[in-house]
Amino acid sequence: APKPLALNLPDAGSPEALNTALLSAYLVAYNDETARTPSHTALLKLLQASNALSSLTPKVQQRFASWVRSLPANEIRSVSGVVTPYADALPDLFNILGNCLFTEESAKSKGAIFTPTWLAKRVVGAACRHWRRLNAGIAPSLAADLSCGPGVFLSELASELAESTKIIGIDNCPEYVSLAHLLTHRAKNVEIHCADTLLTLRS
Repeated sequence: APKPLALNLPDAGSPEALNTALLSAYLVAYNDETARTPSHTALLKLLQASNALSSLTPKVQQRFASWVRSLPANEIRSVSGVVTPYADALPDLFNILGNCLFTEESAKSKGAIFTPTWLAKRVVGAACRHWRRLNAGIAPSLAADLSCGPGVFLSELASELAESTKIIGIDNCPEYVSLAHLLTHRAKNVEIHCADTLLTLRS
């Protein structure tokens, strides 16, 4: 089981919860770039370059940007110090952050049930082994998670499959999509969309 996150997260479902989760995810995902404690402007530029905010409404993006600019540098360093130890266990951290975004009732209404990292590893590993038995020497052209949440399955697929395999993630929750973008930002073959899977498949 992942260790508890020693971070004072605001009440689930509040704008501050999203802001803190995004900042935490960003700082650990871009640990190499943030180790030198860049300026607030550099933080925002790197976050926007990751495409993590693209699924959020302009109002939410602006609110997050204003919040980051208002933070004292020592508070950013404090958050970074808490999440950096998760650099080798990112999927665990992103599940924790995803669970902080909404109240339990709201998460249930979205159908949000996050797969533990150990189970995602087992499922993806078994599926990939089965594929290789049936298709020796041939990489799949496409893999997908049609309800990707914060991206744990996408991360595991990216670690198991060749870069030639296109990996697609879809979720109808902009906040989860933002986390998934950050979790998988180093995987060039991962593409994530904010959409309703059922409506997309029907069209």
